[in-house]
Amino acid sequence: MFRTDLPEVSIIIPFRDEAWSTLLRTVHSILNRTPPHLVREIILSDDASTMEHLHRPLEDYISQFEKVKVVRLKERGGLIRTRLNGYAISTAPVVVFIDSHCEVTKGWIEPLLDRIATDDRIVATGIMDVIEGTNFKYRPYQIDDTSPIGTFDWRLLFKWTRVKYEGDRTAPVKSPTLIGCLIAISRRFFDEIGRFDEGYFIWGAENLEISFKAWMCGGRVEQLGCSHVGHVYKGRLPYNWGNSSQGSVLDRNLLRLTEVWLDDYGVYHKQLCNGCAADIGDVSERIALRNKLQCQSFEWYLENVKPDMFIPGECFTHGEIRNKQHKSICVDASDEESIFGKLHVSVYGCHGRAGNQLWYLCNYGQIRRLRGCWAQQHESNITLTICDDNNDVPRKHFEYREDDTIYHADSRKCLDLYVDSKSRILSLLECTGKDNQKWTWNRGSPPGPIPKYRIRSREKNNGDDSANENDETN
Repeated sequence: MFRTDLPEVSIIIPFRDEAWSTLLRTVHSILNRTPPHLVREIILSDDASTMEHLHRPLEDYISQFEKVKVVRLKERGGLIRTRLNGYAISTAPVVVFIDSHCEVTKGWIEPLLDRIATDDRIVATGIMDVIEGTNFKYRPYQIDDTSPIGTFDWRLLFKWTRVKYEGDRTAPVKSPTLIGCLIAISRRFFDEIGRFDEGYFIWGAENLEISFKAWMCGGRVEQLGCSHVGHVYKGRLPYNWGNSSQGSVLDRNLLRLTEVWLDDYGVYHKQLCNGCAADIGDVSERIALRNKLQCQSFEWYLENVKPDMFIPGECFTHGEIRNKQHKSICVDASDEESIFGKLHVSVYGCHGRAGNQLWYLCNYGQIRRLRGCWAQQHESNITLTICDDNNDVPRKHFEYREDDTIYHADSRKCLDLYVDSKSRILSLLECTGKDNQKWTWNRGSPPGPIPKYRIRSREKNNGDDSANENDETN
């Protein structure tokens, strides 16, 4: 049961050139499925939309709803500034930021408000159901014995993962990060931790920033299984990025996030983009805020919130994998997890920009970059699979041998590159010792810190192994 004294909420919906039907679907689902006494206001915050239906027609339409209002930026400001423009006129003790292409379900708001009323340093989010982009069909998340939670990789991009429920499936689950399309937070805590960083351009990184700040500055992030909101996941963003590309804007925001919150661990993000040179603007005020709040270190975050994070510094070979016979060709593969197991690890011209050509050889013979590990597929091919899946360990075990071959222990084959005028074929074949099966790869750990808790764990495990060996000897 929820508390009887739930606080009121201001619901802020940022939009930019949104379709009439999806925007109004969001608004009407909130009006129809949220107890009226809990909604102080619904604020539609416009990021200088250019579509005619979002101007006078929208204002005329919403004038019939007392609690719905529109606020506008005169010039393009981006998602973060548009949210903050709506927040500036909000008044309730709790605010919810929700995307403009959503549909809330009955009972969506009560779990969020209940947790924040219990502890106003909790940042809460719900289960994101899928609204299919082709036909707008609502597809609920299938509840089983796991809960989706937010995580991330060293590209600093949000990822979903699942954890098993420990007991009651209605209980809140701690989440390292949250998705940006549904964020519930108390006004007091939001102000305390500096709101969103207005130095971010257009879109991206703000959900990780609010997550890191919450955890590191005295709060927490929770995923609430009883709150369900449908969201249209668009195949592409239907608006332009001004004078910047989507990639460069996001890269800039992520670098800004890195400089303020990741401490020395930011080097792992920079390795993926070969330095990521960009003008991130002045971050001194954000760093001063972090110091004023006496926030924890990022290493504290890793140990207490994300202890299973892949740490490249623990690996012992790194960099591009360049063929010795064909010196301009490197091993290359995408990190897109939706195609894991479907496309093969292949080769491409060496570009020296890291990205898809950065590889680490780590414990247990794993060749990986982020969450994807090499695995043998169909005898001679290599694909990427999620590293944490321990069901196919032999398929993932590789060795970079002293003769510069990359050897797959289970199949007893070597990584081979065949090149002719029409094709380049990467495969596992019988070892020949020829240069087309030899690879140049940096031996030694990449630069970057290793968390002290990981070092302690490794030393403890080594000590246990030694003790076991002694027991067997005795």
